[in-house]
Order: sequence, then structure tokens, then C-alpha cells
Amino acid sequence: MDDILSGAFTANAEQLLRYQLTHLCMAGGFPLWKWTSNDSSLLMDIPSEHCFRRSDGALLPIESHSILGLRWDPTSDLFMFSVSKPLILQPIKRTILTDIFARLFDPLGWLVPVVIRVKLLIQAA
Repeated sequence: MDDILSGAFTANAEQLLRYQLTHLCMAGGFPLWKWTSNDSSLLMDIPSEHCFRRSDGALLPIESHSILGLRWDPTSDLFMFSVSKPLILQPIKRTILTDIFARLFDPLGWLVPVVIRVKLLIQAA
């Protein structure tokens, strides 16, 4: 099993969900680690060794977590994309498509408006 991403509208619902997940996974011998929340009061009774720890060598200035190809900042409760400048020696259609679309992971479709514009620009060229 990998990571579990979930949420709830109220703190009580979140505590109930956390209780159910913990007991279900522990019954199968799978302890849950890397707990994090945008509400720190929900993490009060979780041992510190089970909470998410930011690595000392983190390059981002904020505490963010990788979720489905996105970055999530629990402090501001915002999702972000990590973008690195591609190294394109010759900007031709093939290298642009490779650098943009082969490395893009957007399962939720949040970048579709940008991707469509890029595809239209490449098609027009």
C-alpha cells in the first residue's frame, strides 16, 4: 500500500475517519505513517514519529508534500505544481513535446487549460 489522501468537512468527521483508517490498517498489520493536516489540533494525539517530517535538505521554502504529482502546503492548504526549467538545445516540436508532455503528470486535469493552449500553438506552427 502506498499513501492515503483523504479529507473531511469537520474536525469530528476527520477524527472518525482517522480512527477508522488506523484500526483498519493496523488490523492488517500496516501501521500508518507520515500523518499531516492543515489543522494542527488533529495531530495532537498522534506520536511525533508517525507525523510527516520535512527533510533537512528540502529545497522548497515551505513545508510541502507530494500528492499525485502536485505539491500541497498544509499551512495555507494550497496545491502547487513543481516546475523545472527544461534544457532544450534546439526548440523544435519534438523536443518541446517531449519536455512538456512526457514529464507532465496531471491526473486531476488542473493544467488542461494551459496544455490545450500549448497544443494549439504547436499545431499552428
